[in-house]
Amino acid sequence: MNNGLTPSADMLPAVSPLEPLSEIYVCEGVPWSNDYRNIRLFRSDGTAAGIADAKNNMFTYITTNFGNSWSHYTKAKAVKNNTIRVPANQSALVNCNYVVWKNANYNSDWMYGFITSTSWVNARSTDIIIEIDVFATFFPYVTLGSTFIERMMVSDDEIGNYTEPEAFPFSIGEYGNFGKKTAIRLTFKPYSIIVAASRVPQNRHGYNTVTSTINGIPVGVKLLYRELDGTSTDVEHLNALIGEYADDPDSIITMQIIPKFATADLNLFPEPQEEEFTVGFTYDSPWSFTPKNKKLFTYPYYFIMGEDGNGHTYEYKIEWFSGEMVGDVGKRVTFKRICSMTLTPDVLIIPASYKGNEGFPIENAMTVSGFPIVPWLTDTFKAWMAQNGGSMAISTVQNVLSIGSGIAEIVGAVASGSSGAGAPLAVAAGGMGVGSIISGVSGLASTYNTVTTRYKTTPDQAHNMGSTSTRFLSGKMVPSFNYRYVTEEAAHKIDDYFSKFGYAINRFSVPNLWNRKSWNYIKTKDVIIRGKIPEYARRIIASVFDRGFTIWHTSDIGNYTLDNSPV
Repeated sequence: MNNGLTPSADMLPAVSPLEPLSEIYVCEGVPWSNDYRNIRLFRSDGTAAGIADAKNNMFTYITTNFGNSWSHYTKAKAVKNNTIRVPANQSALVNCNYVVWKNANYNSDWMYGFITSTSWVNARSTDIIIEIDVFATFFPYVTLGSTFIERMMVSDDEIGNYTEPEAFPFSIGEYGNFGKKTAIRLTFKPYSIIVAASRVPQNRHGYNTVTSTINGIPVGVKLLYRELDGTSTDVEHLNALIGEYADDPDSIITMQIIPKFATADLNLFPEPQEEEFTVGFTYDSPWSFTPKNKKLFTYPYYFIMGEDGNGHTYEYKIEWFSGEMVGDVGKRVTFKRICSMTLTPDVLIIPASYKGNEGFPIENAMTVSGFPIVPWLTDTFKAWMAQNGGSMAISTVQNVLSIGSGIAEIVGAVASGSSGAGAPLAVAAGGMGVGSIISGVSGLASTYNTVTTRYKTTPDQAHNMGSTSTRFLSGKMVPSFNYRYVTEEAAHKIDDYFSKFGYAINRFSVPNLWNRKSWNYIKTKDVIIRGKIPEYARRIIASVFDRGFTIWHTSDIGNYTLDNSPV
């Protein structure tokens, strides 16, 4: 089998033409091949003693096909650079796939090779065509320095140590298919109510007032507030306060619900109020199995989703919190919520020590807004009367006086008994009196009609009816922190992938090929192979490293159910 990594025949070193000093073992059932995707190596520390020990271990692993070696006494010999002739019928070698030999003419090292094919010579002789196993033969002489590692098994597999994004060759499902489990739900109860007005009435009916500045910022309106106790008293106090503005209802600008903690100390500290709370995030498996790889407990496979209760979400990576660890199961993190008394209040929920930032960096805040404004009614007729009553009263007096003047004129003329030359004057005067009476009655009727029409046709005026508080009133506007995690199916696929291929590393480091019990996977980019080995072997080994391969520390190659915990 030639996969492009195998040297041509003329590149292979001579097995040895000196038959008397060759010792050859033909083997079967060796569970690795010349594609170098799975490699069986015994550990070597690079020293002469370590190399000898590795070779001896490997030699004891390989079993002979016939129970003994073919040596120069049995006439095994190399007839060409990549061919060994052995005294056996070809059928006896049908299951053989590996050769181990030593050429004492050159040195005492063992050489290893794959049987690529056999060729019949005669009934008692067969030629074996071999290909050098460059890893088994030359890797003990290789020194690996720092190189760019794309993937590798790690020994310090702790949550948060490895967060490099992965490019899986399979789908892990859409975001909407992620599971969900609640970590904590927050409540802002009890609440307060803010009344913003242009003036503060003399009787405040239990409402407190705020100074003209909040946190040093001038406030152009008067703010009154009262903590709500959830009883009918709340309505009574509010209606009484609204009644104080009956003469000028437009003085009330708005009414707003706000969390009580935001108004707790406003009399003493007229500035944004803060309140801290603690959340414990655990690493309990949300799946039916416990993952072997801790990276599955990091983003985007397992993380915290903040939800503000209004349809907005915020992603938080548990591994980015530097809170206090609670045993081995999670960490305790402090949050702070901040709210200021404004006409459109919102609450900032800020995690402490997130993304390496100390304290409470506002850049990581979750914003909760949409607290409802409070609708109220004003008596429009009373307000109209209060605003127009003064001028209407003057008009009415004038009308009455006008009527009275006309009557007096008539009465005076009749009482004088005037006639002749005086009669026209009286009539004239009487005519003027009638006109005044008609004018007076007409003006009074107009005033009456205006007032009654206002009373009958002007409804009470509603304020703040356009507020959207369905989520709040239905109890759905509750911020929460929820665990989000991939589905059970995806979790199994990801865990198996990590178990076989390790983690994405993508940084310079010295490859570690011996830090797991059963196998190690490694993939590099532009690796440099150092050591006193043939150039063709160097090229093959470098190509295999850059392609990616698995080194096995057990003979049970391919068994991924073995314990492969760090050593």
